[in-house]
Amino acid sequence: MEATLKLAFLLLLSPGPSQDAAEKIWDTEYDKDFAPVVRAYEAAERRMRGDPADALRRLEEQVLPRLPRHYEKRLIVTYSGINKGEERERHDFYPWRLAGQCALAADLPEKAVEYLKKSPSSAALLARAEEALAKKKTPPPPTPPPLEKPRLDLSAFLDRHDYAGALKALEDNRAALGGDFDARVREVRRAAGDHVAVQTAALSVVLPRLLEEDFFKDHLDPCLKACRSVPADLETPELKWARRLAEWFKKRDREEFDRLALEAAKFDDKYHTVCRRAQEERIGMIEGLVDRAQEASRADRAPLLAEINAAERAFQALAAAKEYKDLRSSLAAARARIPVDAEAIDRARAGVESIKDIRVMADQLDGLWNSPTRNRLSVRDRNDLALHLGLYRSLSLFMEGHTIERVAADLRVIEVFGFSGAPLPPGVSPKVGRVYELVRKSR
Repeated sequence: MEATLKLAFLLLLSPGPSQDAAEKIWDTEYDKDFAPVVRAYEAAERRMRGDPADALRRLEEQVLPRLPRHYEKRLIVTYSGINKGEERERHDFYPWRLAGQCALAADLPEKAVEYLKKSPSSAALLARAEEALAKKKTPPPPTPPPLEKPRLDLSAFLDRHDYAGALKALEDNRAALGGDFDARVREVRRAAGDHVAVQTAALSVVLPRLLEEDFFKDHLDPCLKACRSVPADLETPELKWARRLAEWFKKRDREEFDRLALEAAKFDDKYHTVCRRAQEERIGMIEGLVDRAQEASRADRAPLLAEINAAERAFQALAAAKEYKDLRSSLAAARARIPVDAEAIDRARAGVESIKDIRVMADQLDGLWNSPTRNRLSVRDRNDLALHLGLYRSLSLFMEGHTIERVAADLRVIEVFGFSGAPLPPGVSPKVGRVYELVRKSR
């Protein structure tokens, strides 16, 4: 090989073809039929010193299949218009010769012979290529067998994936192994790395089943046991993560699960299911807190809202690492259900006395009943809104001279008294109580 490369280098430095092999071509014909092929040829020629194999490939793809009518010559391009007959430029264009040179430099003497036979001016090069081909076909003398060295058998360690034990055995026999020691160590370490990659890849595939009852026993624990004899410096981030996951199973701490999910977001796609699961857990937590806030009194609602905000902050941190649009929509839907406070309901509960205040209160409660805010009230506040709207609207209608029967037939009174199943507060006008009874009986 070395001799062939030296020969090829000498060929690259050999003088070009004779000046006599020249052909004049009009510039119009050159630009139309010759220029693209010649440019590709010259690009391959420049490429030859750095990468002769690539230069040969370019010649075979871009030049040799599209040769113009003149080749293996020096092309002299002359003007056909103004300055007709004067020389415009010249190009040495010997594609078969260059292909042979590239083949020799790339240690392909068979191709070199094939191409140089087609170059009339390359007899000397052809002879050298044939000589290189003959040498290549001559089989090298047989290599004497290496001296047998005692080989340390590590199969007992490797069969049980005890890579730390195999490395210790190598270290204990370093002197006897001599020059083989480093290669054997690399071999064991490579096997250990491959084993860890296989085990953690198998674990990642089943991560969607993480919260199933037997996940630890059937998947996580076998993975860790299979990798327990891997040297610490060969533990991958995925294996270290799996060890932390095993610790999480002992206490199932929510904050630690979030941290595991954030770490898993840095791994490949199969691990991202953990990040999604952590976000789903936070969404479920928020939805449960919102349900409780819907039923709670205003005094009991404040600590629940604080928990909702903390859970949302945890969700946002997870979403920043790996976002899922459908889970963001679920968060928005849950937040839309967080109850809001309405001062009008508090004033209605406290009670008003003047005729003007009764009518104003009836109007305010009716406006709140018809507004989007009603859907943001807690269950308790919505029930109280319906009850007090029926009460104050009934009083307002009585002030306008309506009878009990007409008030009981009012559509709004029917709607709100029918909505709320709570009893009327003590001290309510008997006429309002009669309206309430009539509406409830008619349902």
